[in-house]
Amino acid sequence: MSNLKQRILKYGAGIVFVFCITTLSWFDVFQSFELQTYDLRFHLRPAIRCRSDIALIEIDDRTLDALGRWPIKRDYHARLIDALTRLGARKIVFDILFSEPGPGDEALVVSSKKADNIYFPIVLRLPQKKPAGTYHALDIDTDLIPQLKSVTSPAHINITSDIDGERRRAPLFVTHNNANIPFLPLKLAMDILDLKNEDVVIKPGRIQL
Repeated sequence: MSNLKQRILKYGAGIVFVFCITTLSWFDVFQSFELQTYDLRFHLRPAIRCRSDIALIEIDDRTLDALGRWPIKRDYHARLIDALTRLGARKIVFDILFSEPGPGDEALVVSSKKADNIYFPIVLRLPQKKPAGTYHALDIDTDLIPQLKSVTSPAHINITSDIDGERRRAPLFVTHNNANIPFLPLKLAMDILDLKNEDVVIKPGRIQL
């Protein structure tokens, strides 16, 4: 009889343990802990040196003092593209949204076509609830002006929020109008590796190149 009680207690404790773990998982207790330790691990890891063949060009207060308040005229961006092209830049990536017509558009389009290695971003409207699989865009929130669409392939710069409101991740692909639109840095990497969208297989939990 004592063995039967022990077995009942043993299985009962197991059931209670599984129930507690399931309940904690349901309320995202472990996910919050994982996100906090994720941030901590990033702070504790050694610094990663930037590659010497990557250059970041910033628009700071000195830029605006010299060229005028934001947004600066787009012919300045055109001159920058021309200079980078003369210096042999392999890829030129903008994180600026050119969504409305502005002064200097014609010069920007001409320089972009000559360079033939330009990346301009768009912003997609994503559903508020995170999907189990691939994101499907509801619409395009911020598109390129029509003249620039002919010089670049679509790539998005959407970043999603975690349950604590912090932004740590980006969907690598978002489907819109039956097309897979890649995250801008991924699009750049794919082009450097000479990969097309059809070379990428999207599977649950991972992407296979």
